[in-house]
Amino acid sequence: MIAQLDIPMNCDEEGFLVDPDSWNKTVARQLAQMEGIDDLNNRQWEFIISLRQYYFTFHRLPQIRRVCHMHQLDNNCASKLFNNHGIDAWRIAGLPNPGEEAKAYM
Repeated sequence: MIAQLDIPMNCDEEGFLVDPDSWNKTVARQLAQMEGIDDLNNRQWEFIISLRQYYFTFHRLPQIRRVCHMHQLDNNCASKLFNNHGIDAWRIAGLPNPGEEAKAYM
């Protein structure tokens, strides 16, 4: 259990939320703070909401550059919006650990 901030969160050893259904905007803010992001801006919120929508629709990781393209941003938008490319966005979106191979492509 991680309870560094306000709400206790059940995360794995790499900081990924174990139960994506326990996610909400307060949890997202806390996860962002744990990644060194003090305040999520509108583009970051849109990006993480898109990740969640894709995941719950298709039950898999989207190509991060496609999410960038959906928001009319350049292919490297994740690295500009988040500290550690798509991995931080995935964590903040409260989605489960995608596995080593998927993380290599993020």
